[in-house]
Parts: sequence; C-alpha cells; structure tokens
Amino acid sequence: MGSTQKNYGDGIAESPALQAAIARIEQLEQKLGKISKYSVMVKRQLNSLSQEFHHRSELELLESLSLEITRLRETINNLSSETPSSPNNQKQNSTLVSPPQKNPNYQQFVQRYRSGEGNFSNINLAQINLVGKSLTHLNLSQANLTQANLEKADLWQIDFSEANLSESQLLGAKLQRINFREANLEKADFRGINLAGGVNLERANLSQANFTKVNLSYPQINLRKANFSQANLTKANLSKMILREVNLSNANLTRTNLIATNLEEANLTEAKFTYAIASPETIFPFDFDLEQANIYFLAPSASLPAADLSSADLHQIDLNQANLTQANLSLTSLWEANLNEANLAKANLSQAKLQRAQLIKANLSEANLSGANLSHADLTQANLTNANLSGVYLGNANLKGANLTGANLQKANLSQANFHKANLTRINGVGICLSLLNLSEAILVEANLLGSNLYQTNLQGANLTDAILPDGKKYQ
Repeated sequence: MGSTQKNYGDGIAESPALQAAIARIEQLEQKLGKISKYSVMVKRQLNSLSQEFHHRSELELLESLSLEITRLRETINNLSSETPSSPNNQKQNSTLVSPPQKNPNYQQFVQRYRSGEGNFSNINLAQINLVGKSLTHLNLSQANLTQANLEKADLWQIDFSEANLSESQLLGAKLQRINFREANLEKADFRGINLAGGVNLERANLSQANFTKVNLSYPQINLRKANFSQANLTKANLSKMILREVNLSNANLTRTNLIATNLEEANLTEAKFTYAIASPETIFPFDFDLEQANIYFLAPSASLPAADLSSADLHQIDLNQANLTQANLSLTSLWEANLNEANLAKANLSQAKLQRAQLIKANLSEANLSGANLSHADLTQANLTNANLSGVYLGNANLKGANLTGANLQKANLSQANFHKANLTRINGVGICLSLLNLSEAILVEANLLGSNLYQTNLQGANLTDAILPDGKKYQ
C-alpha cells in the first residue's frame, strides 16, 4: 500500500480517522482560545460600560431624588393624622403638620369632620389652631372660637353666624361664601385677608378689629349695620361700599379709600379720617364736617399738593386740572383716570398704573415715572421736561407734540408710541429701541441716541442737530 502512517513515540500507529479527529480537536482548541480571549475582552468592555453607566450624572441625580423622596415619605408618615379633611372629599390639607392644640375637643372635632359630619353648632373650639387648614361646608353657628388661629386657612361655605370669634387670627385667610351674621369678631385680625369670594358681616361685632390695608370693596360683601367701633381701617379700601347705619365711632380710617362710598346715617362719632380719600360721589351724613376731617377730596381742579396717595386705587378718577405737585402716587392705580391739564410737577408716579389715562397737556416736569405703565395713555402736548422715564412702558401711547426735553428714557419700552412733533431735545436715549416709531418732525437736538435702534424709524422732517447717533458719531 502506498499510504504512510504516522508513528508516535509509543510505537502505536495513528489511523486516518484518528488523525482527522485530532485535527478537529486542534481546530476547536484554537477557536476556544480565540473565544476565550474575546470573552475576556467583552467582559472588560462590559465592566467599563457598567462603571460608566453607574457613574452617569443622571443616575446621581436619580439617586439624589430617590433619597429626597424617601425623606419626604418619612416626613409624610410622621405627619399627624389629625389634619381635617373635607367631608365631601374636596380640599385636603394632609401635607401640613398639625399645630399644637390647646383645645381638648380638637380630636373629637377632627374625627367627626372626617367621618363626613358638618354640623358643629354650639361646639367649643376656643383657642383651636387651624393654621393653613382647608375647611368647607361647615355649620359653626353659635360656636365658641375665641382666640382661634385661622391664619392662612382656606374657608369655603362656613356658617359662623352668631359664633364667638373674638381675638381670632385670620391673617392671610381666604374666605369664600362665609356667613358672619351677628358673629362676635371683636379684636379679630383680618390683615392680608382675601374677601373676594363673598362674606356676610351683617350686624357683626367688629369692634377693635384690625382691617389694615384690607380690600372690602366687593359687591359680594354685606356690611349692613356692622359694628366697626374702634376698629383699625387704616388704608383699607371701602370704595363704592354701602355703609349706611354702620357704627364707625372712634374707628381709625386714616388714608382709607372712601371713593363713592355711602356713609349716610353711619355713626362717625370721633372717627379719625386723616388723609382718607373721598370723591364727589361719596355720601356723608348731613352734619359731617368734611374740611375738619382733613380728608383728601378728589375732584376736578382739586388742590392736593404733596398729597400721599401711594398704592391707592384711583382708577377712572376725575382729576382734571387738579394740583398734584410733589404728590406721592407711587404704585397707585390710575388706569383710565382723567388727568388732563393736571399739575403733576415733581410728583412721584413710579410704578403707577396709568393705562389709557388721559394726560393731555398735563404738567409732568421733573416727575418720576420710572417703571410706570402708560400703555395707550394720551400724553398729547404733555410737559415731560426732565422727567424720569427710565423703564417706563409707553406702548401705543400718544405723545404727539409732547415736550420731553432732558427726559431720561433709558430702558423705556416705546413700542408703537407716537412722537410726531414731540420735543426730544437732550433726551437720554442710550440703548433704547426707536424702531418703527413715528418721530416725524420731532426735535432731537443734542439727543443721546448711542446704541439705540433706529430701524425703519420715521424721521421725516426731524431735527437731529448735534444728536449723538447710534454709532457714536455726532449728526452734522
């Protein structure tokens, strides 16, 4: 036979089948080696990717949030289960820790309230602490709530008629559809309260109560025959309210808004009205001495130099030709007010609301109008010489023929304002946008327009003599 046999050291001859098997094993061993090396490489890559994954900023954030959620859950679990909830499953306040209670009836009140009961007439809840709580659809008529703390509480459709809430705290509370008819609210603190939802205070005892800066000017509020004797109504808003037969004896109505208020037959004995605001529509008792009361009487041609009317609600007031020189009108609401030909020289109108106000031929020389809103206001031929108009909003305002000599207009918004034939001599208009404005025939002599935007501005017939143009060059 021509075939050869491979001999091994042990002298045993290798058959062809055995040779093929050995070759196959060797091939498999080579593949296994490669796979082993590849698996090691893959494992390293997987380890590297795993490390990168576990060190991602997103995971760190998720871990942080997870820890925070865990803490919040622990806090929620530790919250008192005594927080009242609506019997109608409406407004819940379970996220508030129940404040310490001085009234032993509190637990019973909570349990009954949670079970859906709403009738708590005559209950004794004196000194109860319901700070920030949400309560709705309750009958607390004739209940004892003396010195109750209802600060920032959200109260909806509660009957407190004939209840005793003397010395109660209602700071910042929100009251909607509340009945205080004939309730005792002596020395109660109503500061910062929201009464927009409607409140019945008919025949309520509000003697010595604190209503400082409270807005009572809502048609849904009933003050018929209420007792405000010795109450503090400083800077309160009682405009357009019907206060007939109300007892205001010895009450403090300093700077109170009484515009168009009806005080006919009210008891004003020894009441303090220093700088309160009244108008021709205000009705006082027949024998009331308006001059002796030292009231600001706001009417056309009124003389009110240096008057402090800051933050007052004077919307749609008629002060045509009034003298308001050096008056403080900062933060005052004067939208749609008639101030035509009024003298507001050196007045403080910073951040005043003057939307759609009429200021035709008004004197605003050296007035401070910084941050004021004058959108759609009519300032035709108004005198704004050396006025501070920084940050003012004059969107769609009409300043035709107005005199703004030396005025500061930095950061002012003049969108679509009309300056036709206006005098803008020496204005400070650095960096302001005058794009698309009507400055036709305007006087811009020596105006500083450095860095301003004059894109498509109508300057037809305008006088730019010695004005500093946007690029810093002086106009020749």
